Amino acid sequence: MSTSENDISTTLSTDATGGALDGLVVVERAEGIAGPVCGKLMAGFGAEVIKVEHPMGDISRKLGPFPNDERNPEASGLFLYLNAGKKSVVIDSDDPSHRERLRELIDRADVLVDGATGLEAAGPGYGELSGTNPDLVLVSITPFGLSGPYRDCAATNLVVHALSGELGLAGSRHLPPLKKGGNLADYHAGCHGFIGAVAALLARERVGGQHVEVSHLESLTSILGATMNGWLYNENVSRRGDADPWSLGTAARRGEDGPYWEPSGVWQAKDGYVLAYGRSSADWTGAIREMSEELPELASPRFTTEEGRGEHAEELTRLFGQWVSEHTKEEVYRLAQRYGHAYGYVATARDLLESPQLKHRRFFVEMEHPVAARVTMPGAPFRMSRTPLVTRRAPLLGEHDNSPLPSRSERMGRGDGHKEGRLPLEGLRVVDFTHIWAGPYCTRILADLGAEVIKVESPRRGDGGRGKGVGRYHAYSRNKLAIAMDLRTEEGQRHIRKLISVSDVVVENFSVGVTGRLGVDYEDCRVITPSIVYVALPAFGRTGPESGFVGMGATQEAMSGLLSISSYPGAVPSPTGVKYGDPNGGMLAAVAVLAAIHHRAATGEGQLIDLSQREANIFTLPELVLDYAMNGRTAEAISDKRPDRAPTGLYPCKDDEWVAIDVETDGQFAALWEVMGTPHLVEDSRFATPGERKRNEGELDRIIEAWTRERSAESTMCLLQDAGVPSGAVLTNKQVAENEHFRARGFFQQDAEGRVHLAAPWRFSKAELGVRRFAPELGQDNFHVLRDILGVPEDDIRAMEREGVIKGPVSDVS
Repeated sequence: MSTSENDISTTLSTDATGGALDGLVVVERAEGIAGPVCGKLMAGFGAEVIKVEHPMGDISRKLGPFPNDERNPEASGLFLYLNAGKKSVVIDSDDPSHRERLRELIDRADVLVDGATGLEAAGPGYGELSGTNPDLVLVSITPFGLSGPYRDCAATNLVVHALSGELGLAGSRHLPPLKKGGNLADYHAGCHGFIGAVAALLARERVGGQHVEVSHLESLTSILGATMNGWLYNENVSRRGDADPWSLGTAARRGEDGPYWEPSGVWQAKDGYVLAYGRSSADWTGAIREMSEELPELASPRFTTEEGRGEHAEELTRLFGQWVSEHTKEEVYRLAQRYGHAYGYVATARDLLESPQLKHRRFFVEMEHPVAARVTMPGAPFRMSRTPLVTRRAPLLGEHDNSPLPSRSERMGRGDGHKEGRLPLEGLRVVDFTHIWAGPYCTRILADLGAEVIKVESPRRGDGGRGKGVGRYHAYSRNKLAIAMDLRTEEGQRHIRKLISVSDVVVENFSVGVTGRLGVDYEDCRVITPSIVYVALPAFGRTGPESGFVGMGATQEAMSGLLSISSYPGAVPSPTGVKYGDPNGGMLAAVAVLAAIHHRAATGEGQLIDLSQREANIFTLPELVLDYAMNGRTAEAISDKRPDRAPTGLYPCKDDEWVAIDVETDGQFAALWEVMGTPHLVEDSRFATPGERKRNEGELDRIIEAWTRERSAESTMCLLQDAGVPSGAVLTNKQVAENEHFRARGFFQQDAEGRVHLAAPWRFSKAELGVRRFAPELGQDNFHVLRDILGVPEDDIRAMEREGVIKGPVSDVS
């Protein structure tokens, strides 16, 4: 299946110039997804990435999907996507000459991406490697980190999601927790690995090389700041809801001021599902008027006011559901967007490939490959005006075995190691116009890494996240400064332009057009500071027919296809409980910023980064598109099960707890039976082979459930992990906060006032990251920024406060 060639970008040639990481040498000793995602980004930005594979090749070569379902390790769609632009060198660890070659490669590298865990990690550590290559940045990306009680535990994506606190947020409490589609923990770990690596490269001139550690578990838990703060600040335990997973959305509601009407949730359209997401500023009167042209009952005067809609909410809900069911999901989406509603539809792979917006932005790319032929896959989730992320062909196994060793990088040999303790992005100033979650998560990443982030808010209302309870705003605004300045005033404009003139980065996530009206769009900013790195992350990107549409994190879960593979089998698509569109967009915006800053450090050039939150979500779900493009197959939701093996899933334990068990090998299956006290079942013909186990999955699950129900989730996990069986308790936010592994690794940190926060998802050997500052009050740093950074006299600052140009506690500062 494919779309018109005019709608898809072909692979850029290998002589493309302007890579943000040009000249760097990266050795990737990692397989699967997380480590290769890190390497994929580095290769896409121009680094020479040498992938080290064992003689049988990376595990992703076996995972598919494959063209026409014909298994071939050279044609796995997932491998081709994750390893675009890399070189492949086979290293047999049992061969001394191969081990010597690997060491020579590492000695010439700027970065080593390492995914080895347990016994695989045995060998030279960072201390030995840095002895011959002191400028080496080693990035270790492992499931649980290199320390702590879970360090050597068996892990899969399902197990990590269970232990992170994320898995228990979705689904019905009357059913097992709902596993979301895809391999999201791996993509978060890989992207955070890239962020940590480039941050260390930027710090290398001061401190030399260093070791950066990232875990899948902490990368995923780090996006749950609001959920975790619910327990840390208010002792609210995260739980799944009571909603019937086979029921549709609702609209009739009751608030403190009485009944009101606001559709939300998933609704049945003529050809699929629509996700309704309310916005208080959106226009319902106009939308209902237009709908009434086809459904006259909606023209009743009872529905023309907010009060009337609330009073007659049940009847209006019935009519709204009828209207939606008689229209296509695209028609509902477009009508809602015309009136400012952040609606989306549950997209399938076909919808994505045929999307007018994605076609306009040429988001999908085609890779020409000698074995797989032409493969359509997601491209870059952002447009960068100077250093685009490029997709080149993935390598054949061992294709570069006979290539000469890379030259030593000219950028090496600068750090003297005497300035340890400084944060990697110290000295970088960021003007932060972001709000709610996606943008603030990007700028929090920069702030955690040491950048001076100055949050700019409206004095009239501030960041909308402030009204979402203590969790969200405080989770994503720590380590920042804050000013509240009215940019509609001439004086506010003058001072914000002055701030931009002494800054390095501007980040905004307004709807398209807002920054132009405020005078702080990219064209305005680059006139002030030509070297500025300007990041915009609107819902659908700055260009295209849907660029003016609005969207929230939940919208992007639907529009990216995530909800199409996130439900109980046969049930209505279910929101994830996380709103992945926000953290995915913020994380990938930070990826682009780090790359752009690295380029600017080498060339002095700034640039525009145009990120689409929808495209950022699709970037983490490549299999959805790959399988459809290769085989015309539309992915289906399978919850906690796998199409290729059993047993795998979530099993009930005592006291309404659940445990994830995910058996991958015959040896693990035998160990499971041994732990359960039923070793004779290893010889049972129903379960003798992986194929038979999958065919008899129902009976297999019933046997396991009877055993797990008698135990707690934690004790079940411990028994199975001691036997090498991948397993993990499904933790609540309270249990995460009390978990021995998180605490042993110092993942919860106290600030100066004793408040507890989640740590950043990186460990740097030459920098101590931490919570330096609690999230600021509105305008808390007006005085400091205006007087100490911009040199504004104190009398002028107080006059600005009296005139309403700024708002905040400046009068109390002396």
